[in-house]
Amino acid sequence: MKNIVFLIIAMVNTCAVYPQAPAIEWEKTYGGPLTEFGYSIEPCDDGGYFLCGWTRANGVDVSGFHGTKDIWVVKTDSVGTLVWQSCLGGINYEESYHGQQCPDGGYIICGFSDSDSGQVGANHGLQDCWIVKLDSAGSLQWERSLGGSMNDLANSIIPTNDGGYAFTGFAGSSSGDVSGNHGNGDCWVVKLDSAGNFQWQNCLGGSNPDNGWKINQTADGGYIVGATSSSIDGNVVGNHGGGDIWIIRLNASGSIIWQKCLGGSGSDIMRDMRITSDAGFVIGGYSNSVDGDVSLNQGAYDYWVVKLDSSGTLISEKTFGGPGNDYGQSVRQVLDGGYIVAGYTNSVGGDVSINHGFNDYWIIRLDQNFNLLWQKSLGGSSFDFGTSVLQSSDDGFVVFGYSSSLDGDITVHNGSTQESDFWMVKLLPESTVSVRDLNGVEQNEFSLYPNPVADRLIIEQRKSMIFIDAIYNIYGENCFYPSMLTVNGSQIILELSSIASGFYFARLKDSKGQFYFSKFYKE
Repeated sequence: MKNIVFLIIAMVNTCAVYPQAPAIEWEKTYGGPLTEFGYSIEPCDDGGYFLCGWTRANGVDVSGFHGTKDIWVVKTDSVGTLVWQSCLGGINYEESYHGQQCPDGGYIICGFSDSDSGQVGANHGLQDCWIVKLDSAGSLQWERSLGGSMNDLANSIIPTNDGGYAFTGFAGSSSGDVSGNHGNGDCWVVKLDSAGNFQWQNCLGGSNPDNGWKINQTADGGYIVGATSSSIDGNVVGNHGGGDIWIIRLNASGSIIWQKCLGGSGSDIMRDMRITSDAGFVIGGYSNSVDGDVSLNQGAYDYWVVKLDSSGTLISEKTFGGPGNDYGQSVRQVLDGGYIVAGYTNSVGGDVSINHGFNDYWIIRLDQNFNLLWQKSLGGSSFDFGTSVLQSSDDGFVVFGYSSSLDGDITVHNGSTQESDFWMVKLLPESTVSVRDLNGVEQNEFSLYPNPVADRLIIEQRKSMIFIDAIYNIYGENCFYPSMLTVNGSQIILELSSIASGFYFARLKDSKGQFYFSKFYKE
C-alpha cells in the first residue's frame, strides 16, 4: 500500500467545552425522482463512505432498478462524491437497514426481501432476511435468503473474526431456518460462514414481540446484541413495562451469558449500541418513560443514552430533547472518549435550540459523562430524518439519513416534496482539536512502525513514558485487549495477527496525561 498517511492527533484537554457546534463543511443529496430512505452510513478504508437504504425508481443517481422497491447502496469518496451505486432486488419489495465494508474490501448488506426473482434466488414465504455480499466495485458475489413462512428481517450485520458474518433482526416464523421461536416474533441471531452458509441460529425472547436491532462481536469471540422487548417471560427477565431496551450477551456459539432490561413503565426503544474503549457498551435510542431506569423526561419521546459496563451493570444514563418528539437513532464513541448521537426531532425548546420545520436531523455531542457539549439541528421546511452518524478521519462528523426538503440546509433535491432522497452532511472538526504530522513535536516522544503492519506493531518510546489503552477500528470499536501487549525495554510490542485487515487508530497516553491518536494500516 503506497503513501500511507501517518497522523498524530494530540488531545490537550479531553473535557473541553465547545460553545458552538461545528459548521457544515459540505452536504450531498443522492437519489432519483421517487422516494429513497437512507438508514446507515459506515466508513470505508479509503476515507469514503458506504450508504444503505432503499429506492423506488430509476433516474438521476439511480440505475439498475428491478421493480417496486429495491435495496439501494451508494459508495462515495471522502468528500461525498458518488463513486458507484447498486440496486439490489427482484420484482417485489426489498429494503436494507445496515451494511458495511468487509476485511476483503467488499461489502456485506442485510435487510429483507419478499421477491423470488431478479437477484433474489429463493423465498421461504412472505418476507425473508436477505443477506447480500458485494465485491469492492459493488458487483454481486453471493446472496442468501433466510427465514420461514412468516415475516423475517435483518437489521444489523457484522463481519466476524473467523471470516464469517453474524446478523440480528426479527423472526416471525417458526419454520424453515427458524427454530425455537417463543411466540409473536423473536430477536433472531444468525451466524454464517464466509460464503454465507448457515452455521447456527438462536431465537431470543418471550411470548410478546422482541426485535434485534444491533449486533457487535466482543473481544472473547462472543456477541453483544441490542434489542427491544415487550416480553416478561422466556429469555426476558426484568422488563419494566411497555417495551424495554434489551441487551443480551452471547458466547461464541450463541448461548446467553447474561441479559439486561433497561427502561421504565413507558416505551423504551433500542436503536444503536457500540462497544466502548473500556469494554463496556453505550446504547442509543429513545424513551417516554419517567421512572425505572429513566431519570428524566422532557416531553413525549426523548433521546436516551445509556452506558453499561462489561457485565451489563448500568453506569450512567441521560435523556436529551424538548417538548416534542426526539428520536435517537445512532450513537458512537469518538476518539476523545466522548460520544456523538444523532436522530431526528420536531421539538423546539429544552435542549433543542431551533427547528427548520417538521422533523430535523438533530446531532448532540456529549463528553464521557454524558454532559451536553453542543447540539445542532439540520434540515429544511419539510421532513428530515437523521438515522446514522460517525466521526470522520479529520475529526469532523458525518450524519446521514433522508430528506424531503428543498430549502434550508439542503441545496439539491431530486424529487418533489412528497418524496425523499438520501442526504449526507459533513460537519467541520471541532476547533479545539489540533492535527499534526510526524514533523511536529510529537515525533520526539515516540515512533510507531512498521506501517503498514503485518503481525507485530512496535511503539518505540523516546522522551516520555507512553501507555496504550485502546485500538479503534474504522467503526469506532475498541479491538485492544491486554494479552496483545508485551514490553521490551523502550519498546511496546503489539501482536496484531488476530485482528482483520484495515485502518486502525492506536490511542496512546504519556505520563502527563496527554493523549495521542496514531493511525496505522494492518495488512
